[in-house]
Amino acid sequence: MAEAVRNLPTKVAARLLGKQQTFVYALLQQKRVDWGYAIQSDPTRKRCKYSYFINPRRFAEDERIPLEVVEEAAREYERKEVQEV
Repeated sequence: MAEAVRNLPTKVAARLLGKQQTFVYALLQQKRVDWGYAIQSDPTRKRCKYSYFINPRRFAEDERIPLEVVEEAAREYERKEVQEV
């Protein structure tokens, strides 16, 4: 059995939702979903970088997408990323 995915990339979440990646960024930054969060690197600056975390299991449950589909999409994305390096 394959290892569980620990963090769902925002690009994969966006594709599964049929939305733009910026939509997922906004959801996480504005704390509008329970399946993930955004952390600012320096909250005192107006424009700063964010790090994102999406819990694959919670995402699958809340969005009613089978966990196997979510995890396979994440693994496929990771394989493509590795091949491009």
